[in-house]
Amino acid sequence: MTSVAKGTMYLMVSQLVFMLSGYVIHFGLGRYLGPEAYGIFGVVIYLMTTVNLILTSGFPSAASKYIAEKNNVGSIMRVSKKINIILSILVFIVYLSLSKNIALIFNDISLLPYIRMTALGIPFYTFYTLYGGFLNGFRLFDKQAIIQVISSVSKVFFAFFLVLFGFEIYGAVGAYIIAAFIGFIIAYHYTPKIKMNGDFPARKLINFAIPITLYSVGLTLLMNIDLFSIKALLGSSIETGFYTSATTIARVPFFLLSALAATLFPSISFSTSKNDKALTSRYITTSLRYMLILLVPILFIASSTSDSLVSLLYSSSYIEAGLPLSILIFGLGFLAVFNVLSTIISASGKPTISFSFVFALVFIDIILNRIFIPEYGLKGAAIATTFTMGIGLVLASVYVYKKFKTLVDYKSFIRVIFASLVVYMISCKISVSGILLLLEYMILFGLYFLILIGIKELKKDDLKVLEQILPFNIR
Repeated sequence: MTSVAKGTMYLMVSQLVFMLSGYVIHFGLGRYLGPEAYGIFGVVIYLMTTVNLILTSGFPSAASKYIAEKNNVGSIMRVSKKINIILSILVFIVYLSLSKNIALIFNDISLLPYIRMTALGIPFYTFYTLYGGFLNGFRLFDKQAIIQVISSVSKVFFAFFLVLFGFEIYGAVGAYIIAAFIGFIIAYHYTPKIKMNGDFPARKLINFAIPITLYSVGLTLLMNIDLFSIKALLGSSIETGFYTSATTIARVPFFLLSALAATLFPSISFSTSKNDKALTSRYITTSLRYMLILLVPILFIASSTSDSLVSLLYSSSYIEAGLPLSILIFGLGFLAVFNVLSTIISASGKPTISFSFVFALVFIDIILNRIFIPEYGLKGAAIATTFTMGIGLVLASVYVYKKFKTLVDYKSFIRVIFASLVVYMISCKISVSGILLLLEYMILFGLYFLILIGIKELKKDDLKVLEQILPFNIR
């Protein structure tokens, strides 16, 4: 568990930097460009992310899994590279040829040049994440974290440099592409030089990668269907800008917990390949407990302060995003837990189950957004997404419990919910704005952890785990 804890800490820090870099760009552009232009930027960036995931999810995860199992490592790396070269060329051609049709789906032909520009990033994102997958498989989590930090900082620098020099949306999109290129160069440098001999079957990589890829694309669609639907159904870039701000903030829990999913994947792959049920169970229960302790209060506190939070980060001109954010934060929180549970399922050798769940949810989400958005607007999109993610959470929880006979301890769950509800009710009685909101958050989270200590949910063992994770003694 110490290895997983340290790996989670490394990747959580890098994920925090990644998240903050994206939010610095989003908050800065939201203020600089205004809701209308920012809405266009949001649709283009999230579309680029969705397309890139066709290449940046399945094969890096497959390489990570089989490298972690110490199976013919050199051949795995060689075969993965060949497959990714072929696929990146195919995706580039198809995406570029369909760019006009995609713009028309969004009822906005002005998106066309931006969509075509994002196609240029496909090869860089492909190999940046592939080499990151190699490092993850070798459990070089510190190197993987360093690369993500450097790439994230580069993205912020080039985004504001290019935007301030007059390139605006083009400059912001270009910064993402440049950052991926920088990440690839450094990842290539850090990857161990393994002799590329042996003959690992490509079919084995493909069979594992396809459901992972479908799952990741489906997961990203779940995060974006509401935004894309608002643009397509309402046709308003301003409304799209408001919802982009809400969904950007609501994704914080998902990004924070994706570090846990990244470190659990190779660890559970290893424990299940060795049929070590006790170790697998310990990974699941311990990880889910700490996840809930971190996640639940974030959801409640952010929901109760949504108007003030949007105004602080984007300015008062985005106040209309407050209501959908108060609902959507729970939906993306449910998705974060669903993703961790699905990672456990996939790492145990059942990726088809994960992508089956996620595509069923995509179908449900599309229908609900189509029903609710024309009637309720932004609020309807948030309701549709939250309801869909709740269904996914229940499905994944039931499967994991049936397969591994374990989940989170129900007593811990009740204590965490109780402490979170206490600070939620207090937060609802407080009305502050601006920088004072940060002080409120500090006080509420401090009170939350004091309550957990008082009801004996946080104990000395938790402090010992923290000491093992951190590179210094906290006593």
